[in-house]
Amino acid sequence: MKQLEEIHKNIHFIQHRDKQLEKYFQLKQSQKYKFSIPDITAIIKWQWNDNGKNLHDYLMNSYMGIVFFPDKDMHFADGIFIDDNHNPNHEYLWRNTDSTTPWIEFLLETDYGAPASNNLKEHLDELHGRGYKTGMVLSKFLTSDISPSDQRPHDYLDAWVEILPL
Repeated sequence: MKQLEEIHKNIHFIQHRDKQLEKYFQLKQSQKYKFSIPDITAIIKWQWNDNGKNLHDYLMNSYMGIVFFPDKDMHFADGIFIDDNHNPNHEYLWRNTDSTTPWIEFLLETDYGAPASNNLKEHLDELHGRGYKTGMVLSKFLTSDISPSDQRPHDYLDAWVEILPL
């Protein structure tokens, strides 16, 4: 029975990873920006020294990690995205409480393992040039790959920027 559980976990992991890679290639090959609602219900704050269920969840599926850029100074916080039936003892970084807020989705590139070094400012500058006022940015890890521009490894994240009223 234990082996069957392991097989089911592995199948779930492979299916999840396959979806991430499909999303990466879709974002890489499609138009640069599109209106899209984040597929994230909530983000809870956590740190690597967390113990308990949240750290266990992250270690079982490291792709749950989220980078959260809450302001124009490009600060970020690590978090874990959760679904509605999760009852965390952690502080919420963000909850999807307003389904009417417009968001624009794009592919965010960071240096490998270094989310603070990224191309977010370029994306925000371009959106501001198009007349949008932007708010917070949510992103979640998709994959790592070699960048064609500099032949170095980079992390690629599915990112959404909140569009604020002018």
